[in-house]
Amino acid sequence: SRSKKDSLKKMEDRAELSEQLLLRTNQANEIERNFRRFSDLAPGGLAILDPEGRLTYANEQWFHISGLAKNETFSQIPFSWMNAIHEMDRPKFRSQWLALVERATPFVTETRMEQPWIGDIAGSTLTIQRWVLATFSGEKDENGKLKSVMGCSTDISRIKWAEEIQDRRLKDYEETRRQQNSFIDITSHEMRNPLSAIVQCADGISSSLKQYRAANKDLEERDCQLANILKDGIDAAETIQLCAQHQKSIVDDVLMISKLDSNLLTITPVSTKPVEVVKLGLRMFAGECQMNNISLNLDIKKSLQELKVDSVMLDSSRLTQVLINLMTNAIKFTKDEKTREIHVSLSASLEPPLLESLANFEYFPSPTRFSKANITESEEWGRGQTIYLRFEIKDTGCGLTPAEKRNLFTRFSQASPRTHVHYGGSGLGLFISRQLTELQGGEIGVASEFGVGSTFAFYIKCRRALVRAKTLDVESQMNSDLEANGRLATNVPKSIKDHEENMLNKLLDLKEKGRLPTNRNSFGFEEEEGQKLKTNKAPDFLRPGSWSVLIVEDNLVNQKVLAAQMKRLGCTVHVANHGKEAIEFMSKTNWMSEENTSVPNQTQEPSKLHQESRLQKSPIPLTLILLDIEMPVMDGLTCAREIRKMENNGQLKGHVPVVAVTANARAEQIQQALEAGMDEVMTKPFRITELVPVIEGVLVRFGAEKGGPKEEKGKGKDYD
Repeated sequence: SRSKKDSLKKMEDRAELSEQLLLRTNQANEIERNFRRFSDLAPGGLAILDPEGRLTYANEQWFHISGLAKNETFSQIPFSWMNAIHEMDRPKFRSQWLALVERATPFVTETRMEQPWIGDIAGSTLTIQRWVLATFSGEKDENGKLKSVMGCSTDISRIKWAEEIQDRRLKDYEETRRQQNSFIDITSHEMRNPLSAIVQCADGISSSLKQYRAANKDLEERDCQLANILKDGIDAAETIQLCAQHQKSIVDDVLMISKLDSNLLTITPVSTKPVEVVKLGLRMFAGECQMNNISLNLDIKKSLQELKVDSVMLDSSRLTQVLINLMTNAIKFTKDEKTREIHVSLSASLEPPLLESLANFEYFPSPTRFSKANITESEEWGRGQTIYLRFEIKDTGCGLTPAEKRNLFTRFSQASPRTHVHYGGSGLGLFISRQLTELQGGEIGVASEFGVGSTFAFYIKCRRALVRAKTLDVESQMNSDLEANGRLATNVPKSIKDHEENMLNKLLDLKEKGRLPTNRNSFGFEEEEGQKLKTNKAPDFLRPGSWSVLIVEDNLVNQKVLAAQMKRLGCTVHVANHGKEAIEFMSKTNWMSEENTSVPNQTQEPSKLHQESRLQKSPIPLTLILLDIEMPVMDGLTCAREIRKMENNGQLKGHVPVVAVTANARAEQIQQALEAGMDEVMTKPFRITELVPVIEGVLVRFGAEKGGPKEEKGKGKDYD
């Protein structure tokens, strides 16, 4: 019947539905088993929580990574599992969880756990801080309401341990480097101080003996033995000067290496005329070449004219350092040869020069030579056309063998033991030259034949200068690094008003006015007999005989030597042992304002050093201060700041010229001194013939022409 058929149909449908339900249930169970099997095999922790923070599911790894034991309370008590998180990290975790619940914002966090991690690392069982990387994301129902939170965690304890070890090693390395730099600074400072006294004493001895010999031209006829003693004394003094200069160059090289190792050397491009840079660099060697009968020639190639290369963007100080190092080597290896010639050439190209015209030439295969190939891409170089400047220094020296060439340009390496025995040197100059060349996007190499000579060549990358606003004087930029290189200790002004005036013409002008030492003096050679500083054409305020100088120096030897040398020039000299005594002395000078008869914040009694000065009824004339930096009681930087503060407060009538005389030779130390209020910085060791132009430059800027106190002329007087 029909009803039976309907009943049978319903039974069949029910059986089919039951079968489908069983199948679906089996499939769901299979999926759940697979999920559990997958989650149990997963290296990370997996967990499902409700919005109140109760745990509904977690795999074995979740408990293991969290450092927790399975406990039913995790599914009953909200956030009971949070006790596993380190106490210091719980507030951050709670705020992230709250943002997830309220705004459905997923989050990833690295958090520490309370339980330590114990395991094997590199064959050793270690107990370290347990770290977990956790990710949480919400799941919503059909109404958009948060129904559960999915979380996964990864154990990153070993990664964090490795990072900590790396950070610790980096800090140890930085501390080691800091201590090394500090040691180098201290060593350099302690070496420069006595070197300065040695150089100045040798100058004094040599000058005195030469003046005596010049005043007694018939000495050889009257007393041959005394004449020979004078000759030997002069030779010995000049030898001392040369040795001191050599020692200074080694100290400077070590400082330069320290800068290179610390990545403290930067390239600062300014608009510069490369021809003038080369001419200025070679002028420094003119006297030395003349003394050694070396023919020095400069060849400006036609390529500069063809490419119309005039001003380019480059770092003239770094370029000059390379030229100085190569010229120093060329002179050293040529001065004892029969043929004594040095040829310097400058050319330009639009592509990196290959120098195929030089036989056997090859660039040094440095692994870092292309690291700065794109240095001119930065904004400070401008957008001018890329230019490659090529420099060649060819000498007729002893030359090099192929084996000796391979040792060049590496740290502390000479071409061979023969090189060091015959010519000396620390082996740092060429290494520094390679580093500086590569910093400027170039390369350096050599072509040499033993017994014939060598040609050192390098190129640097630059850009054609388009903007004149950033043009600086070559002199200003080269100043600090020329000093650091140990070849030209004479400081020059830090800035220039007229950037059109080139350095070469300025030097010639200074020499004509008698305010520049000869090339020989710049390199540590004594003056010719009877030669004196030509000051007769200079204004009165630039005559050393009109200067009243305060020397602030704690080293009594240096204080005594410098005072004696300044007195030889006719200066009036006062001395102080530290900055506080200098401040006390200022209150008795003509710089002190009439309404200020005492110096504030100076509660201690003045030292006995100025007892005689206090008896003077009239103010003591003072032209300038030569101020050391490293001193007890009050250092030079603090003293300079106090002087400038007194000027700003109206206690002093004007700007007191202050020149720092210090053994701190790093560029950052020099900059620190200038920022403290020094007008110039003279690094030790220096010669008086190098100090005088620096003083003159400061007086021109801040001296009599700037409205400072008019000083009474004194000659040879010493109030102390």
